[in-house]
Amino acid sequence: MKPLKEMTLNERVKLYAEGDPKNGIHCHSFDFTKEDEPCPFCGGEARLQKHERVFIHGKTTRAAYVRCLQCNARTERVPYEEFGKSSYSADAHIKAVNAWNRRADNAE
Repeated sequence: MKPLKEMTLNERVKLYAEGDPKNGIHCHSFDFTKEDEPCPFCGGEARLQKHERVFIHGKTTRAAYVRCLQCNARTERVPYEEFGKSSYSADAHIKAVNAWNRRADNAE
């Protein structure tokens, strides 16, 4: 396994979602780096939230989202089911982190 600082954002999020117990990395060990954007509202630090049971489109599901630790601004919740999973969808985590990092000057 390469060092976290050398991993791409998608590699880090996938590692966070799936974990790598043989290398001492468990599913809760994701950290944003300085390449990730601070909160666009207050400049605060953000965290990827996962595995929360939420009520979306009339049913309870699990989802991922990014939330500011200071002002609680957050991305839209990305249901794991969007990617055919009921839990631990690295793709949902990647979509949430990419949404957080998107800004008006770099929107696609």
